[in-house]
Amino acid sequence: VDAVSGAVAVTCTPASGSTFPLGTTTVTCTATDAAGNTASGSFTITVTSASAPPVDGPPRYTIFIPAIAR
Repeated sequence: VDAVSGAVAVTCTPASGSTFPLGTTTVTCTATDAAGNTASGSFTITVTSASAPPVDGPPRYTIFIPAIAR
């Protein structure tokens, strides 16, 4: 909220509702009032796997595909 302009729109990159990859992503948000004054801030999002990756390399995932016997 700006003292003169009132409520101003905030734009974040990546945008709200984005899907984040494993690891850390920095989100930066910016707002600009009617006079062109800009304020910004940032924060980090950290996404971790529910299970520890194998010691010998990157995470491995198993996909199960159901089979239908005829």
